[in-house]
Order: sequence, then C-alpha cells, then structure tokens
Amino acid sequence: MVYLHKNYHFARAFKVTTGLSPYQHVLRCRLELAQKLLHNQKRSLAQVATEAGFTNQSHMTTVF
Repeated sequence: MVYLHKNYHFARAFKVTTGLSPYQHVLRCRLELAQKLLHNQKRSLAQVATEAGFTNQSHMTTVF
C-alpha cells in the first residue's frame, strides 16, 4: 500500500512539474527518438519502432 501511495505522489508531482504524466513523457521521448531515427532511410519502420522502445510498428504508428 505504501508503494502505491508513493507512486501516486510521484506521478502527480511529475505532472504538475512537466505538464505530462510519466507515461506521456516516455511516449514523447520515444516519438522524438523515432523521428530522429526515421531520418536514416536505411531503417525500416519496424526497426525504428523497436529501437525507439515501442512494442511494435503498429504501436508506434498509433501513437504517431
């Protein structure tokens, strides 16, 4: 119970500070990396998705 309590406070404080939830922040970072990786046209979308931390290409496409 204490563990969940700390996570809640962290998430709330994080959102107050950054304007994003921790998950939204992680997605934003992944998208920024994916955009950089897409400039290298030798990589497939599936490779970019994996390297950026997405589960698969479909997940990355949905988030984009």
